Amino acid sequence: MRIGPQSAVLVLAAALRCYRLDGQSLWYDEGVSAFMTTRGPVEIARAAAADIHPPLYYWLLAAWAVPFGNGEIALRALSVVLGTASVWVVWRLGRALYGEAVGLVAAALLAISPLAVQYSQEVRMYALAGLLAAASTWAYWGFVMGFQRASRMVSRPTAVLYGLLAAALLYTHYYGVLVLAAHHVHFGLSLAMTRRWGMAPSWLLASGVAAALYLPWLPHALRQTGNYPGLGTPQPSWAMILDAVNALSIGLATTRFAFRLGLAPFLALAVVGILASRESKAEGPGHGAAVEFRPSTFDGSGRVLLLLWLVLPIAAIVVLSAGRPLYEPRFLVLVLPAWVILVAAGAVTVSRAVGRLLLGQLLPTARVALGGALAAGAIALLLVPTGRSLAAYYLDPAYARDDYRGLARRVAALERPGDAVVLTAPGQAEIFRYYYHGSADLFPLPAQRPIDSADTRARLEAVGAGHARVWLVRWAFEEADPDDLIGRWLESHAQPVGQERFGRVELRLYELRASASRLSDGNGWAVRTPAKSFGAPTTMPDHPLRANS
Repeated sequence: MRIGPQSAVLVLAAALRCYRLDGQSLWYDEGVSAFMTTRGPVEIARAAAADIHPPLYYWLLAAWAVPFGNGEIALRALSVVLGTASVWVVWRLGRALYGEAVGLVAAALLAISPLAVQYSQEVRMYALAGLLAAASTWAYWGFVMGFQRASRMVSRPTAVLYGLLAAALLYTHYYGVLVLAAHHVHFGLSLAMTRRWGMAPSWLLASGVAAALYLPWLPHALRQTGNYPGLGTPQPSWAMILDAVNALSIGLATTRFAFRLGLAPFLALAVVGILASRESKAEGPGHGAAVEFRPSTFDGSGRVLLLLWLVLPIAAIVVLSAGRPLYEPRFLVLVLPAWVILVAAGAVTVSRAVGRLLLGQLLPTARVALGGALAAGAIALLLVPTGRSLAAYYLDPAYARDDYRGLARRVAALERPGDAVVLTAPGQAEIFRYYYHGSADLFPLPAQRPIDSADTRARLEAVGAGHARVWLVRWAFEEADPDDLIGRWLESHAQPVGQERFGRVELRLYELRASASRLSDGNGWAVRTPAKSFGAPTTMPDHPLRANS
């Protein structure tokens, strides 16, 4: 049985997303998602209403876990399916915008994209958000083109479909509104320049469907996004833009906020893709539309839509980050399809231009064949930095997710009767309980945010009164306990025994009652005064993999 190129790309996408699917531990945010599978739909909605992420992904994950379970592979497999489906949608969208060749190359680029692969292996909503961003854009383009080529009755079902997909995107990630804003701006420009006023009623129908479905959740969205304090470290605008290009091109397993040589071919081809437009006729039978350097009329140009889809969300995030840091590269999954389609258009344009220049007298079918070979060569230039980034993501411990699996095993292996585990930030309780099945008592602290110092001290006193040793698990404590009250209390009321890092998570052990002057306990953890590292600590890179929330 012969496998076509589209099927081969999908098989490649699925294989890259399945490779080492359980090779790394679930980390903090994945633990939050895993815990959601134990709740019912109403409980999930209530929890999401108090969180910064809407509930659709959690509902899907909980339904998925019913037949497949909540193991690491089972939970991550949903993102694998969604991420692979995104590759198919990008193929269809790229074909609709620029022709068959561009659609296929764009699908291949998304299949091997390190950013797409990473978030297709996480128990988070980003694979779903990327899929819905691409699918809603495809539906929008089908609505616009269908209205221009046929009757308004044909476009109304597409308008309803777009409204459903737009609402689903909003229920998946709040930044989805920026993708929808790009659609609305493009529609306004198209309406003004083409004067096809008959499109307006159907577009109002599409927007009305989305608005009606999202209206019940709107108060929660406004409250949570308005009160969100921000995340990460503030960066200058140029650094965020450079990092965005970095992440879109070669992923996160690389130096952050610095220009990499591997970006050059991506940038060059993207610029060519922006200048390229779809021809009105195909290069040959069965090959779809070609791409060339020439201006195009607005209503036939998908590049304006792609530019709006790519630039508007990034620009909005950069501007909004002036007040509070709101940029994280994971959000770029929403615009990654636009980027790979533009790069693919550039690759096909260059290959065909070179083919015409070198072999202009050949038959069109021969030029198409040569163009395909040259396009493959252009993609090969992109494979070197992409392959290095993928290898680092899969295999380099420096870019691994936080290892809660290893941390929980360490505690379980060395715990004693009378031990307690203090978790700060307290949200770690969900991911810690996912892996930990020992007998120690768990105390997520502080119990409030912002921290109540008096209450936290009282709880620590109670822990100290009833336990001989305390394991302290610290992650993002600067937000939960900005003055490090918990750490300072333990340092002053207990003897530090040892510490170890598991990614960005720090594990400390304190002796509250017995003497801590014993030698090694025989398990490789030094038990001395002053505190020493337990075993070999994990070495962290200068710019660790950013994957939170």
